[in-house]
Amino acid sequence: RIRNGTIVVNIEVNRKGISTAGRSSPEFVEQDDCLYEVAVDAALRSKFNPRPDAELLQVGTITFHFVKQ
Repeated sequence: RIRNGTIVVNIEVNRKGISTAGRSSPEFVEQDDCLYEVAVDAALRSKFNPRPDAELLQVGTITFHFVKQ
């Protein structure tokens, strides 16, 4: 079954640009566990530019828009 939806994932990224934690933002969760799991998995696999002078952990969000095709 193909689904539509928007999932916002809260992430933490270390100085090396590696996502170390990912949780769906509660106010944006669609009631679809499949989309949630795919979004969190994609967020955890995301890589960012390393910054040795950055904070130990940086927090942010990634928004995933799933469109039925």
